[in-house]
Amino acid sequence: MQMGRELSSFRDPEGFVFLDKGKIKRFLSSEAAVSRMRDFLTSDVYQRKLKGLLIDTCMLDNILVHERVPVVTYPYEWSFSMLANAALTQLSIMEELVPNGYILKDGSAYNCLYHKGDMVFIDILSIGKVDKELLWNGYHQFCEHFLYPLMLKAYKKINFQDWWVGCGDGISTQNFRNLLTKADLFKKGVFLHVFVKSALNKMVSRETVIDKKGLQNRSAESSIIKLVKNLKDVVQYLKEYRSSSMWTDYSESNSYSQSDREEKHKFVKRFVSSYEISQLVDLGCNTGEYSEVAAEHVPHVISVDYDQDCIDQIYLKIQQGKVSSRIVPVVGNIVHLSPSIGWNLEERRGLLYRLKSDAFLAVALIHHICISNNVPLEYFVMFLREIGEVGVVEWIDIDDPMVRVLLKNRENVFSGYTWENFKSIVEKYFFIKEVYEFSGMKRKLCLLEGR
Repeated sequence: MQMGRELSSFRDPEGFVFLDKGKIKRFLSSEAAVSRMRDFLTSDVYQRKLKGLLIDTCMLDNILVHERVPVVTYPYEWSFSMLANAALTQLSIMEELVPNGYILKDGSAYNCLYHKGDMVFIDILSIGKVDKELLWNGYHQFCEHFLYPLMLKAYKKINFQDWWVGCGDGISTQNFRNLLTKADLFKKGVFLHVFVKSALNKMVSRETVIDKKGLQNRSAESSIIKLVKNLKDVVQYLKEYRSSSMWTDYSESNSYSQSDREEKHKFVKRFVSSYEISQLVDLGCNTGEYSEVAAEHVPHVISVDYDQDCIDQIYLKIQQGKVSSRIVPVVGNIVHLSPSIGWNLEERRGLLYRLKSDAFLAVALIHHICISNNVPLEYFVMFLREIGEVGVVEWIDIDDPMVRVLLKNRENVFSGYTWENFKSIVEKYFFIKEVYEFSGMKRKLCLLEGR
């Protein structure tokens, strides 16, 4: 039974996830869990009200069978809007669960995944029965996984991704409280969910449970619903506050002529239509222009960029139906990809492991990696070979205007950064099947096949 067990699935004593012939299954280890899941999956709240919010699931004896999510990403690889929508997904589920006698046992952001253009809840086993005498135990974790990272970006203009991956567990109440000033008290949600909560944390230990025995049966439920509605209102406000100040002018500053731009589109389209590609990675995707081209032919396109605002734009366009939901937006710095973290460094696999695909796009990227970050050409080419078997890479010469900008006020120590050297290195790892040279520019598109 445990063959193929998911290494990250060990914290819940009621069951664990395993892979069986390509299917994602969850073994239920107690009769109580089997009974609760059977009742829940046949309930009206699941059948009618939670479709689309929860991952599709069926039950066979003591096994849950889940729809598989082909590309797994974690909260520290999401954009602001992705994290906000994951928060709203969990709160919307709570709104439906609590009046029907159920509740989410925790508030973990890891319980959501990006799938088919939306944030879906995957940890169905964390749905339990409401305890009439207790408040929501997941509130503390929800604040640290969702609310504080969102406030950090919206109110302090600081990206949450690096902080998230640094500790692997969101932002602690005390750490976030220490970042805030008295002026922040007046911002929506801060006084109640940060200052008051921080003060309460000092009065009682984290493990202390607030007892509601003195209340009537429905009091705890109504208090939970009131809390959930307040949190939902705050998250929705943060989304609107963030969007009102978000810089959205990402038009590409380059010297491509219209004809060269069209040829670049044709080159990429010809590439993705000429190979049987199940999954492709667009490295340094910017706002996803070429991801969109690839998604016309490829079932799964992973769009990676370090600029979380670019990734947010892609996600919002997917939400609006303007681009394909085949695209998986990922916030990731290619020079500092998120590492494996968690218990034994196996709980959350590193992004490099999850990026490995059939194919790659690396357009308008090489100068950022090799010039800005001093990565040797051969290291860059070896990285591409590790990512995929086939791909398109764009060579950008040392005399290109964008490269000259990168070299401004720097000593040019890149004597090996030449087309001839790059070509000889590439041919150690790939066959160069086609080269397109832009007219009047120091750029070339290369179609590569692995040796």
